[in-house]
Amino acid sequence: MFIIKKILVFAMIFIGVMPLMGCVSADKLRNDAQQLRAVEAIKKTPESRAKIIADYLLKIDEIEDCAVHVSGRTAVIGISLATDLERRELVALKRKIAAEAKNADPQTTHATVSTSASIYKKLDAMRRGEREHEEEKELEENGKNAPVIVVPSF
Repeated sequence: MFIIKKILVFAMIFIGVMPLMGCVSADKLRNDAQQLRAVEAIKKTPESRAKIIADYLLKIDEIEDCAVHVSGRTAVIGISLATDLERRELVALKRKIAAEAKNADPQTTHATVSTSASIYKKLDAMRRGEREHEEEKELEENGKNAPVIVVPSF
């Protein structure tokens, strides 16, 4: 009888203490998840982050196409609209796009949105890497037409 009481007391203590040993607060789990997302975001290149944002934004009906450039915590977004919008609607859409870009990439804290066709074209060219090729062509052309300076050697 005495042994049974000891076993029951031990079992009650064990059952009462075990849940406390494994308890983790919801805040700790949330912080761990945020840290994990931050580490994963750091591993991503700016180009991959820009692609993630662009793919996310193309789900918005009003956007026909978009080009995104990411630098640090800032995303510059050029969009081509599917339809013409009034100024009030356009401002609301730009705010929505900026918020969605921040949601798509947790590391992005600032987003600038432009509907200018020239900005969109420049961002799109940067995305495709045409700018580098244009600069190389320009250097080659300038190099061929550059004057030759002859320095005499004594």
